[in-house]
Amino acid sequence: MILIFTAILLFILLSRILEQSFKVPSTLSLLLLAFFVNLYFPGFINLTNEDFDEILYLMLPLILLPDVLNLSIVDIRRNYRVILYMAVVAVVVSIIAAVLITPFLLPETAWSLGMLISLFAMLMATDAITVNAIMARFKLPERLKIYAESESLLNDITALVIFYFIGLPLLTGESVGALLINITLFKMLVLSVAIGALSAWIGYLTTKILKDTVEQFILIYLVVNISFLLAEHFHAAGILAIVSSVMILKVLIQKELNNRNRLPDLNNNGESYASLLNWVQKLPANTSKNFRGYRKEAMFIGTFANAGVFISMAVLFDPSLLHKYWIEILTIFALTTSLRVVAITALVRSMHLPGRWITSLTLAGTKGALAIIMVHAIPKGFEYQEMFEAIVIGIIILTTFGYTALLIWHVTRNQEAYHQDQQQFDLTSNINPEELIQSLHNAIERDEISKAYNSTYFETILGKELSRSRRYKIELSAIMVEVCSHRYISGRSIPCSEITAALGEVVTGLIRNNDYFGKLDENYYVVLVTNTGLSGTMILAQRIDQLFHDKLDSDRIVARYGITAFAESDTNESMQEKMENALKRTRFESGHNIQIEI
Repeated sequence: MILIFTAILLFILLSRILEQSFKVPSTLSLLLLAFFVNLYFPGFINLTNEDFDEILYLMLPLILLPDVLNLSIVDIRRNYRVILYMAVVAVVVSIIAAVLITPFLLPETAWSLGMLISLFAMLMATDAITVNAIMARFKLPERLKIYAESESLLNDITALVIFYFIGLPLLTGESVGALLINITLFKMLVLSVAIGALSAWIGYLTTKILKDTVEQFILIYLVVNISFLLAEHFHAAGILAIVSSVMILKVLIQKELNNRNRLPDLNNNGESYASLLNWVQKLPANTSKNFRGYRKEAMFIGTFANAGVFISMAVLFDPSLLHKYWIEILTIFALTTSLRVVAITALVRSMHLPGRWITSLTLAGTKGALAIIMVHAIPKGFEYQEMFEAIVIGIIILTTFGYTALLIWHVTRNQEAYHQDQQQFDLTSNINPEELIQSLHNAIERDEISKAYNSTYFETILGKELSRSRRYKIELSAIMVEVCSHRYISGRSIPCSEITAALGEVVTGLIRNNDYFGKLDENYYVVLVTNTGLSGTMILAQRIDQLFHDKLDSDRIVARYGITAFAESDTNESMQEKMENALKRTRFESGHNIQIEI
């Protein structure tokens, strides 16, 4: 096992180097390296089928977690119709169509209904990590990326449900009626979500006791694994339990961040269990930097897990099987690709989106580790086991290399068109008339004295800029300014209104057109600096401070500044939290009124 672990780390490092040097997606490099080592050094990694099955079972929660953490509840709510169509309707209809068409394309294969459903359920599950890695490399409209990334995770649930609760029972000869399917699916869905919700709630309460970030990070993985194991034990959908547990935990933590409660009185003797539980619920769930960088760490671990599955697959797979079953592989690949084109075309045409989106969304359908996990879940002794493994791995290779190469070529060729799509669709994405009127209303509302955006509209701006910086890898920094409420300067009393008016005049005169000045609360203002790192933002803060003092004709400290830079895992709340932490330090470090929090 230590050799496998070392090989995984080495391959990940080499794939990252190749990605940085030659712009080759790391997933492609991993597969190439794994097949190269297996071809020329067949004894380098010794792995049995039993070891592979254990690795798959271990890696599944690790592969899914980073993608669930990166799912935006707001994005899903705004685009739920499209995501529901792509992740559920399109998958179900495509499987039905494939089951009906395949006997005509491959008449010599005597595949039963259960075999066909199981095979195509495996091939409908896309690889979320591969899709996210590929889509992140290109400057595409945010709306397009949301469609691709959300579908790549949520259609896994649909595919797994169909595979485990319809395909496999039929494959093993069990009788499955329509009524039984509906009842079974309903029970399974309810049970899976209930297990995920229970695990999330227990994990949420536990975060109030564990204050160390490492402990809380481990706890998140425990929540995921426990929900998965419980769901599998009770014959529910483990992947759905994982998704629901993480999403519910995110909602609980977000609510906690927005509504911090004070500690209750601890001197209440004779507390009952209910009052003790209520006391635990009211404990604050996080410290100054908790839950800020977990998405990034989860992505690293997910990359490791995905690499482990790919390397194990390459070690065990016999390349000669690709040649043996090349007709079946190419036929099934052509069929699944055609069905995906039809499903995507119907969506794009009905929503009056640009035709080029058909190509991007179609080529975002790469297959990966989940398909391998499902094919290895087929009972031993299945007569078409070897053929099914060859088809699944062959299509993984074709989609990973073929789809990715075509997607790179397509986006490169249409860069200018996608840039125009960014300006058109990201500006008005999913805004209904009421939301648009409200946004315009907020946009014209500024603080009368400081001329800063009001808090409601500014927080909307901050959220959009965070999303833009995350997707397009753009630097983003912010300065929080705390001004005093009242000061005696040069022997005269200057009211707060005059101080904030001076601050507003200085800031609006210094910032660029693509920067923002907003008011968060009484005496608290934020300057959002786009396309700028910490060093440039520090210079701006020093310039604001100097001109501010000149404006008030005083060299005394009348404002404090907290500076931070955007990190990939940041949210509105974590950005504000980092700025507040920097401000707190200025109160205890005399003479230092500008502080940075990373």
